[in-house]
Amino acid sequence: MRLVDLHLHSNVKGSDGQLSPEGLIEYVHCYANDLGIADRDVAISLTDHNVVSGLVAARNKAISYGMRFIPGCEVMLYEDDYDLQIEILVYGKQERIFSEEFSRIIGQSARAVKRRVMLGIEKWRKEGLKIDGYDIFPTEEVYNELQCAELTNDYYFFVRYVKARIEEKLGKELAGDIATKIFYRQMREKDGQLYVEPEQCGFPDSESLLSVTKGIGLITSLAHPGEYEIGRDRLFSLMNKLVERGLDGFEVYSRKNPQKLINELQVFCNRNDLLASGGSDFHSADAGYKIGKYTSEKYIPYNVVFSRLVGI
Repeated sequence: MRLVDLHLHSNVKGSDGQLSPEGLIEYVHCYANDLGIADRDVAISLTDHNVVSGLVAARNKAISYGMRFIPGCEVMLYEDDYDLQIEILVYGKQERIFSEEFSRIIGQSARAVKRRVMLGIEKWRKEGLKIDGYDIFPTEEVYNELQCAELTNDYYFFVRYVKARIEEKLGKELAGDIATKIFYRQMREKDGQLYVEPEQCGFPDSESLLSVTKGIGLITSLAHPGEYEIGRDRLFSLMNKLVERGLDGFEVYSRKNPQKLINELQVFCNRNDLLASGGSDFHSADAGYKIGKYTSEKYIPYNVVFSRLVGI
């Protein structure tokens, strides 16, 4: 048996995983060995959000175990034609991932995320969060702290500041997924109380990203297509547009894709000779997501996913 996972996150500044890059590789090593899988039969990629600072440490640790390691990054974009935030996974040789051209794109995206968080904080202060009839506002102390905090993604904004305020009002039973879902609904959905229009933030779009990645030989895959709840016809319209712009494939094997969509994506990738990638979107062991799996039972098919990336 072999194990592949091309969507993993660490805790480097800007991303939202719970383990350090080296700690993540150590976790994968122990996890694979517990399954009886040799390190040489493991292929993984670190794909932190808009940041590549963990790649050197992760790669060195993976190589020390004899794993196959693919440098990666998950880039957050905004598609104006679809009024939709999307994420594209990027893979390639380390020197290309660290190139000036790619650094400019992920830097723009990282600044846009930070701006969205800061605008969301201002909305929280002025309008609050109304949940189950309770009005939840930041204290003056929390607000002042937020002005000085280096918040580079909305997850840390939630975990460090918002979740505790929700728990104070509604109880500790909201410490897990319920509180997280409440927050992201309010932050990212159009009718959310903390929602900020993406065009206010300055996100790059897919055309900007893909023109760079194609030019320097990086490989791209649309992350978790099932997450974009825009209807099947609009999703496939978006997919075709991305392919026209140079996208190399889609994250077919994702826990966020329903089985029907996975079947359709398999056909689409086969028909168009595209990469069918796969990943667990692993952030922490506590979340219950298993390395190398796209459902609780099904492993990401190694040969299908890794065969297109052998040269990296």
